[in-house]
This record gives sequence, C-alpha cells and structure tokens, in this order.
Amino acid sequence: MQTSTSDAIEFRWYPPQLKWLAGLLLVIGVLGLVMLREEDAGVKALGAIWTVLFAWGACCLLRRVFDRQPVVTVSAAGLMDRRIMDAVIPWAAMLRVDAYDAEHVPFIGLEFHDPKAALSSARPMVRSMAPLHRLLRFPSASLQMSLLDGSGEDLLAAIRQFRPDLVGSHG
Repeated sequence: MQTSTSDAIEFRWYPPQLKWLAGLLLVIGVLGLVMLREEDAGVKALGAIWTVLFAWGACCLLRRVFDRQPVVTVSAAGLMDRRIMDAVIPWAAMLRVDAYDAEHVPFIGLEFHDPKAALSSARPMVRSMAPLHRLLRFPSASLQMSLLDGSGEDLLAAIRQFRPDLVGSHG
C-alpha cells in the first residue's frame, strides 16, 4: 500500500500483481518442458533455455514480493526511483514530468534540463537506452507503475504536492 507522510510519498512493489505475472511466466516456461521430449538436440536445447529463462524471470519477480523498501519516493528533495538510480533526482534537474502512452502502455516521462548530467549516475540500462529514447522522441527517462502499489495518476498527484509546476499538460 502506498504510504504518505508529510515528508514523502512512497510506492512499493504490489505483491498480488507480482505473483500473477510470475505465475504467467511459469506457465509459459512450462511450455519449454514439452520441447525437451523432442528428439532433435537443437529443439531440446531451445526448450531447456526457454524453461530456464522464464523460470528465472518468475524468480526475479517473486523475490520482489518480500522487498518492502520503497521503489519510488517523492519528497521535497525530488524523486527517487530505485529502478533508475539509487539517488534522489533533484527537482532542479527536472524540466517536466508528464504522463505518456506507448502502444496503450501508460508511463510517466521525465525530461531534464541536462539529461546527461541528470542520468550520469543512473543504472547502465537507463543510460544505454537514453539515445534510443531521444531517437524515438520519448522522454529522457520513464517510470512504469504497473507492478507498484499506485498508478501513474497517483505518482503525478504526489509530484503535484511538491512541484505542481513540473507536471505537464497531459498529466
């Protein structure tokens, strides 16, 4: 459940959603076991890899069920999303925060005054995807809330409590 104090609003992993998605990955992974019964060595190898990868994905999701630390925190200091980086992104670094829709998948986009500086300590995947984001005219960084205990609208409302001037017209 999303928690709020006068100092910060926090969003955590949402266990029911994580369990559902992990179960779906396991069901898909079990299909790889069918390939193990085939005679062709290549098909067997594909089945083994398939099963292991989907089982690994399910385990990664289930591990988050027991992680009760905040994933996203909105405070007077700025916004922190552990999936982007382990530090607070200060409000002063942000140009705009807006809701976006990419092929019917809602996310919150972050635009920065200086994207390279703002994302300099971001996780490698975030930094490596930044050029693709620019190429596709997406925001510099994005947050997806579907596995958390709040929605994109909840996140925008939290940001409005501290910096309403940053929330764009779509949000």
